[in-house]
Amino acid sequence: MIEITINSEIFKANTYDCSPTLVNIGDKVQTLDGVDHIENQMIKLSIKAGFTDISRAETARLLQALYSSKYPVVTFINPITNTAETRTFILQNNPSIPVKIWKTYMQYYESTSVELLEKGASFI
Repeated sequence: MIEITINSEIFKANTYDCSPTLVNIGDKVQTLDGVDHIENQMIKLSIKAGFTDISRAETARLLQALYSSKYPVVTFINPITNTAETRTFILQNNPSIPVKIWKTYMQYYESTSVELLEKGASFI
């Protein structure tokens, strides 16, 4: 399990994917020989975290942490530097929350997944 902190709330993710994405910044020009010239490139991080077999209360806490501010502040393990870093992210899509309900009226959330995209970017 990987610990991920969202707006000062700590969660333990069962699945965790933090992948860098190259983003082109500035003008892009193609010369007559077909070569692309890009003014600058930056790296944005994308985090996908999955939580399985969590309770209703834990799911509510996760959603409250995600929606408590426009841009969630997330502390995570950066795979590039292999250190814990804190950065500002944007919620990429609404979390999917499938629910399993048993005959005894006991219910739990089977899984919840969250996708976050870094708000800023850093130069290569």
